[in-house]
Amino acid sequence: MSLGLTNAILKRLASKGLVMVRRVNQRNVHYLVTPAGVEQVTQRSYRYLWRRIANVVRYRCRLRAF
Repeated sequence: MSLGLTNAILKRLASKGLVMVRRVNQRNVHYLVTPAGVEQVTQRSYRYLWRRIANVVRYRCRLRAF
C-alpha cells in the first residue's frame, strides 16, 4: 500500500470521526481510535465472525450429505 493511499484512508477515517489525529510536532502525528471507531471495528468483527460460522455450518452439512 502506498503512502498516499494510507494518508487518504486515514483522512477519511478522521473525517468520519473514527480516528483522531494529533500533531506532536511538524514531523510526527499520533493517531487515536475513537470510541466510535472501536464500536465500528467491534460490529464489523462480530458480523464477520457470524458469517464465517455460518459458512462452516453450511459446508459441514454439505460434506455430511455428500
